Amino acid sequence: MQKTNWNNRISIGSALEEGDAQKLHDEGIRTVIDLRTNDEINPAEKSWVEGVGLDYELLPTSPQLLDDAAVMRFIQEVDASSGPVYIHCKMGGRAGIMALLHDAVAGGWTIEKTMQVAQEKDVKLGDDSPYVDFVQDYLERHSAGERLKRG
Repeated sequence: MQKTNWNNRISIGSALEEGDAQKLHDEGIRTVIDLRTNDEINPAEKSWVEGVGLDYELLPTSPQLLDDAAVMRFIQEVDASSGPVYIHCKMGGRAGIMALLHDAVAGGWTIEKTMQVAQEKDVKLGDDSPYVDFVQDYLERHSAGERLKRG
């Protein structure tokens, strides 16, 4: 597992291996959110996570599955956690995008600020990203910063 602390509430990274759930528990993580699609998941992961007393949520995310409802459910799961959250996909890319969306909406960021933070945190959200159009469109509709910018 490759893990990066995103902020004081969220860590992001790659898929778990056996034993990683205990490490996350020992670090104070309380919820694991798995963004992998059904054909990517390891069925044993849920039992590893729940076996050490952590909450496990599967929220499959891909360019085809990502929509407003998926982002809202993700934000609700992060905000409802009783403590820090570990968000992962296969390698961490989708986890970074979802953490970025969470913070952008919560902070009322503009698209420009969101893209700046994406670059600073090495979130792959360039013109060739299959997520960039959705992220920009979502923020135009849901970020207070974008609504204020438009007046």
